[in-house]
Amino acid sequence: ERGPNIKTISNNPDITTILEQCKISEKSYQYDSLNITNQGKKIWESSTITPIYDNKGILKKFIIIDTDITKQKHTEELLEEKNNDILSNINYAKKIQDTLLPSAEKVRDTIPDSFTLYLPKDIVSGDFYWVYKDDKGNAYFAAVDCTGHGVSGAFMSIIGLSLLDELVVNEGIEDIDKILIKMREHIIDDLQQTGEVGEARDGMDIALCKMNKE
Repeated sequence: ERGPNIKTISNNPDITTILEQCKISEKSYQYDSLNITNQGKKIWESSTITPIYDNKGILKKFIIIDTDITKQKHTEELLEEKNNDILSNINYAKKIQDTLLPSAEKVRDTIPDSFTLYLPKDIVSGDFYWVYKDDKGNAYFAAVDCTGHGVSGAFMSIIGLSLLDELVVNEGIEDIDKILIKMREHIIDDLQQTGEVGEARDGMDIALCKMNKE
């Protein structure tokens, strides 16, 4: 025996408010409720409550139709859990990507009269910027747009950042054309691009500049 009326049998804590809204609107109202059996099993029900009026417009009763949506709720919970895991991993990847990008201080130190506008479409980005100042007074700076966006673009951005550091900072290549040619060769080699028809042609569009104020 669950109880003598709707309020006592319902497991929805807002049932009183739901009944009032239904009465005022004179329309059906749909809501979900979680029920716990005596064995501790969770049962989700989707309920549609409808007010019934007589020919004088007086409310006589409510009719409730319940549908078992337990499987649907379990699927939703599983999807939410998976999405949260994926989102957590992507947010962690963003932290890694952010540490690889030049800091605001480094940008201002390399090019004092400058600003950076960086607005990723997704959490992680396929676009990146890069700056470097050598001991000869040369300032290098780049704005780069990788193929793809989101996770795939972010992978390409890490490749691009690593190549610029390797070629300019570590190897000390100073000529812009040589840097770009070397980057192209590395990308083709690293991604094993053969030029065959239908092959994925991942890469990046880059504006690379060198400035010496002296």
